[in-house]
Amino acid sequence: MVDLCTFASKFLSSPVEVDGLLEGGHESDVVLAITQSSEFNHVGGKCVLHVSPNWRGESELSWVHAVAGFVVGSGICAVAPIVRESSTYFIWRDRLVAVYPYVNGRPLDRDDEERRKDAACVLGKIHSCLVNFSLPKLVSKRDALGLNSGLLSSDCEVPESLVAEKLDRTWQKILGNGLTTSVTHGDYYRANILVPIT
Repeated sequence: MVDLCTFASKFLSSPVEVDGLLEGGHESDVVLAITQSSEFNHVGGKCVLHVSPNWRGESELSWVHAVAGFVVGSGICAVAPIVRESSTYFIWRDRLVAVYPYVNGRPLDRDDEERRKDAACVLGKIHSCLVNFSLPKLVSKRDALGLNSGLLSSDCEVPESLVAEKLDRTWQKILGNGLTTSVTHGDYYRANILVPIT
């Protein structure tokens, strides 16, 4: 991980040392690091290096970071990656790495009714805020496969995992009624929600 520190130090323009691995991340690696960069003084110099899987592309990550930045910029309690020279990530060993401020907390306890309600309220604020998000939407897997545009010939086999006729009919009704559609937070699970340590 020494070379990861070298790349992170260059990105932050400040020395970075790995302090250990954090839980979570699922398909990503999440590394706790210590830096001398003054913007992390309030958390004892701690930052998080989020190393994306090698299949995650730059356009997808940039879009996700723009969504997070928009939410944080709207004053909602969320976390967005650090920006350096208009970039929210650097490339290390063909993987995209974002630097986040460290958040001291613990994963949400699903049996804690009060914290569940708090988390639901935050999610509601995020979704309300994202109605005003104006960057282009990402191309869905269905669009990429040509399923929504007629690009595939009728004899092309559609993967069973993408067939959702009832959902497609419901979606068409929503679009046909002129209802507002927007980006939604699709990564809402207890390991992604931190609550204060008590």
